[in-house]
Amino acid sequence: MLTILLLSLLRTLPAECQEKPERLDEVQVTTSSGTTRLIAKPKSVMISTLTERRHKLESIVANASADGTLPEASRSEINSELERIAHEEELAASQSNQTCNSKVMGLARSLDDVGFKLNTALKREVVTPLVQGTQFAVNSGDWIDIDDVAMRRWDLEGRIAKHVADGKMSQENAAELRKTLDAIGEKESTMRADGDLDLKESRLLYGEFDRVASQIERQSKGKPGRK
Repeated sequence: MLTILLLSLLRTLPAECQEKPERLDEVQVTTSSGTTRLIAKPKSVMISTLTERRHKLESIVANASADGTLPEASRSEINSELERIAHEEELAASQSNQTCNSKVMGLARSLDDVGFKLNTALKREVVTPLVQGTQFAVNSGDWIDIDDVAMRRWDLEGRIAKHVADGKMSQENAAELRKTLDAIGEKESTMRADGDLDLKESRLLYGEFDRVASQIERQSKGKPGRK
């Protein structure tokens, strides 16, 4: 009903307003509890959320390094990961909305992993996770629902990060696995071009994810690679 109402309102707008369909991405709904929810996934909001969190983490690392509360080894490892994320952010910003959505979930997971490391190293909570349950908290207190496909990527990204941190997987192998996940994200984007995923498309994607999971399992049991 809400979608029908929004489309009806859009049709009544002047022609010059209808030339920008992305306006629908900016529509927000306030629930009876007062919570503001985004009904779409605007790329600009998701990317800016990642950038804002990354800058906050960089500031925390710099301050903790200056006052000696963050060991040099931890600082170097975290900064290296933040540099990787910054590069990936630029790539995500240049992609289509749907492909970007998939990549954003991986980067959000990476930023949350960095946050967890800082919380542990500094022995206090310096940041809260971007993703809690099946919700991705974006700027201005809004949140976005995460579907099952995105949560599957979220889980795999976490397993990759854990094995790298434990020394069971090299950075090179992790990079290859993330490229594979990006390729799956591109397939998902193509499948969603005509609307939502159907059962056959969902099964194909989950099959791809299962193969990545098997690769992660095999590599984590092999000889640890150099970081």
